[in-house]
Amino acid sequence: MTRSTTINPIIADLNKLLANLIDFYFTYKHFHWHITGQDFYPFHLEFDKNASIIYANWDLIAERIRQLGGEAQASGRQVINNSNLPQYASLDLTKQLNLQDYVLIHLEACHEQTIITLNSVIEQAGAASDFSTADILTAILEEQQQMHWFISSSIDNLEE
Repeated sequence: MTRSTTINPIIADLNKLLANLIDFYFTYKHFHWHITGQDFYPFHLEFDKNASIIYANWDLIAERIRQLGGEAQASGRQVINNSNLPQYASLDLTKQLNLQDYVLIHLEACHEQTIITLNSVIEQAGAASDFSTADILTAILEEQQQMHWFISSSIDNLEE
């Protein structure tokens, strides 16, 4: 198996990850603009910070795809077709939960899916001896795990 045949599947999976990160960035910005409740201000700031981290990560992924000889598939339609993040309901449909709970639960699910995707591509990159890609993704994974922890901890506090 040549390096190009082991790298091509990585490019495809990096494009799926890219779509997830772009989708996730806009999800965070959407919730940044619409969060309400007594903890509005800290969540508003945290969501903006997380969106900025995700934006920087998506740029790294797109550049890595190009370095590997691929095309970064980042048009709106490509993102819609390639993202596998859970879709959130209209904010008007959140009557069973308060908005803040709904937002946090949704963000937690998005982080969980992103972590699963990252672990899969890291494993694939390692198997293909593409240690640079694995290293880039491991750094992103650490950031995702920290964001997930903050969000999950906020949910636990809301349920008390």
